Amino acid sequence: MTRSVTFCIGSYVLALVVAGFAGSALAAETRDIMIIVHEGEETTFMGLGGSSTGDDGYAGMSEAVRTDLANAVWKDADFRVLRLWCHRTTTAASFASSFRQLIADARKANPEVVLLLGPTGTVTGQMQQHCAHHAQIIKDLRDSYGITIQATGVTNEPNAHDDWLPQEAAAGVKAMRAALDSRGLQDVKLIAPEVSNVDEKGISYIENIIADQDALDAIDAFSTHSYSMCMTRALRDLEKPCDKEHWQTEASANGPETFTDYRFGTSVAIRILSDINLGITHWCYFLVYSSYDENDNRTRVLGYDPGAGTFRPFYKFHYMGNISRAFSPGTVMRNATSDLDWVFDWYNEAVDKAYADSGQARFNYMIWDERMVFMEQTYGVKAPVALACGRRPDGKWAIGITNFSGDCAPLDGDQGCWVGGTTLPDMIFDAVVRVEELTGAGDIEFEVHRTNGDEEYADEGTVTMSGGEVEVSVDQYDLLTLVSTKSVDPSTSHAARTTRGRGRTLLTVSAPGDGLRRLVRYRVGSEGARAADVQLGVYDMAGRLVKALATGPAPAGEYSVALETETMNAGVYVLKLRCDNATKSARLVLAK
Repeated sequence: MTRSVTFCIGSYVLALVVAGFAGSALAAETRDIMIIVHEGEETTFMGLGGSSTGDDGYAGMSEAVRTDLANAVWKDADFRVLRLWCHRTTTAASFASSFRQLIADARKANPEVVLLLGPTGTVTGQMQQHCAHHAQIIKDLRDSYGITIQATGVTNEPNAHDDWLPQEAAAGVKAMRAALDSRGLQDVKLIAPEVSNVDEKGISYIENIIADQDALDAIDAFSTHSYSMCMTRALRDLEKPCDKEHWQTEASANGPETFTDYRFGTSVAIRILSDINLGITHWCYFLVYSSYDENDNRTRVLGYDPGAGTFRPFYKFHYMGNISRAFSPGTVMRNATSDLDWVFDWYNEAVDKAYADSGQARFNYMIWDERMVFMEQTYGVKAPVALACGRRPDGKWAIGITNFSGDCAPLDGDQGCWVGGTTLPDMIFDAVVRVEELTGAGDIEFEVHRTNGDEEYADEGTVTMSGGEVEVSVDQYDLLTLVSTKSVDPSTSHAARTTRGRGRTLLTVSAPGDGLRRLVRYRVGSEGARAADVQLGVYDMAGRLVKALATGPAPAGEYSVALETETMNAGVYVLKLRCDNATKSARLVLAK
């Protein structure tokens, strides 16, 4: 497998990081990081949304209260997707009775709201009947009640209850498409498979659809949910040749929640930014609003009391609203990568010590430096920072970045830290964001808004991007959005430039090839093309040097060196490249 990772950080900064992570605790609270927004248009983000499972007193509230609630979500925060649950026992009449007022209020606040049907119910041995039932409801809603459903799924979270198996995924989407088309519903988009998480089993549903051309032609978008395992680079790359949208149609957690839970709000923000950076086009929370449930308010973005005729947002709504205002529907996203791969080294040292102190057998988390580079929020240890960047329909550029570090013990459950953080101590990140397409655009002013435990949506004034780079400080639980004050056309400049305040070294490492001979490529870039002291070697998992591949001064440029593995045992090794005081590492797996 070929792996190519870009790493860019000040040499004196990284030297401090390495020293700080040598023990079991960090020596400092602030870390400098760099995130590169790469050139090239990716997916188009079409907005946030949420679900409703039916009327639980909503329609009985006064028109004024309903209007204020609908305007807060669909107009002010500009949510765009309303997902409506529909069971096999539901009829068009009961559906209209339950949802008609909610739909009318949402559409009045924002006529662009998309209605997505969320079919549920057992499909084992009844796929044809299941699809026919829900397709007929969509037709009856249009013909008899004036309710136009624009998109539908097949069924909800099939991987969670195994009544629609991965090997049946293609057949299921073809059955639903046929049921829709036979009723004159060719304009209704079909999204699938709405699996609960992006894990191996969930991906197998998508693989089955991709392998069947008729099934792939039948769907308009892939769909998954974002709980503890969100979108990954691997799934993005699998889907990319298919040229389909990807809808994330449900994210949440269960349990009670207060109105001031900014920590959970940050966990939602980091999932959104990570997901849309990795190709998600529509992002929905579970319940957009519902009546309060003190034991399960975490599933709601806003809650209401039908008896009192009042509503109130949970704190996650402020994080979501900040992102939605910055990334207006139609924003064309770019892909960003970070230099957070040092988390990999720190985590292994910390978890080794924690298990040694506890006397427990070590649980081997599947954590790779690549996961941190792409800022994934997936199983196990999650990246403490996520950033997304895109160009809006009005030509303005939007950037969102959040910090979800936290002091969570490495032994805190097999799924790693989530609400409690990412196993990193509390940290402040001084981030340099480089947008490759703006390096030749001159100075650009960005308006900044911050959401955290103290501020729901604070105006932080402006910052200036120069030569495509902007610096921001992101405290723990901060969400910052930056929007350029004017439309800016992409303008790259490959001329040498001075980076502000830091002498950075740019490194890339790849190790392609199979068999006994590998070719290791690396690139050394340095400010002003000065020579750098380079050391490249292969180390075992105990940190012992196995092979030295390059040593000595090297000017900026591309290099390659052959790695002969004939005398090396099968196993996992670390390729480590040091350039002055900067370090980049990559995993190397040998199978013989």
